[in-house]
Amino acid sequence: MLKKLGILAAAAVVFSSPAFADAYTDCMKSASVKGSDFEIALCMKAEADRVLKQVQAEYTQLAADKDFEKWNNGNGMFKGNLRDMYAAWLNYRDKYCSLYAYAAERYAGSEDYNREKCRMDLTKEQLAYITAISKVHNSTIN
Repeated sequence: MLKKLGILAAAAVVFSSPAFADAYTDCMKSASVKGSDFEIALCMKAEADRVLKQVQAEYTQLAADKDFEKWNNGNGMFKGNLRDMYAAWLNYRDKYCSLYAYAAERYAGSEDYNREKCRMDLTKEQLAYITAISKVHNSTIN
């Protein structure tokens, strides 16, 4: 329970900083004026893509850390367990969000809106989880 609260607190700090919110907030304001699910979905897609780059950077940082070399079965993002874990998560995210959008379309919002909202939310969640690995690891090193 405390670990989850710590992860959520870390995510709140990361996602509440002005640098992260500005482009997305501006896009959403503009899209809201247009009143189009498609325009809003484009904003969420751009935000998910931006956060995905941060997720990739976190994975790359872990892969470069000598302490994880043995667990990763090698050093580097493009081989070993970290590559497999990232690829599996990305595949899961995309398949889950496709199913979610399909299921939710007749109840609320367009398929694009629901899919991109889901992708954005799961990508932000993954960033919090993968960042927590580094934080836990770095806090245990003395």
